[in-house]
Amino acid sequence: MKLIPSRKFVSEAQKFLKKNPLYNRFAKTPHFSAGDEGKAGFQASPEASSKAVESLREKTLGFQPREAYKVKLEKTLNLLRSNYRHPSLRLHKLSGTGNHSVSVDKSVRIILNLEGENIFLLRIGTHDEVY
Repeated sequence: MKLIPSRKFVSEAQKFLKKNPLYNRFAKTPHFSAGDEGKAGFQASPEASSKAVESLREKTLGFQPREAYKVKLEKTLNLLRSNYRHPSLRLHKLSGTGNHSVSVDKSVRIILNLEGENIFLLRIGTHDEVY
């Protein structure tokens, strides 16, 4: 299959990856002070606290480094190219249009159009941005 990105897709992908050093699906970043170690199970040492904060961000708030999303996007596009019906892509047709959607991860989607041997990449973004 041949992937053909639209101008809008390229623009949105660049903006999406440049938004912040960390992708964040929430508006605010949690801040923890030294007094929080007892509340959330953090330890007093700065190294342990920063590791715990990063772990909390990744597990509960969806923070991931920008590089992680580049890798996920590349993996998704390679999988689309080789086998667009792979179950991990969660390909499904969108009602009311001839377009389809695949998942990069839980919150990021790619909207595409399948025509013969070509896959036209139309949009990329969070669920709320592309639907």
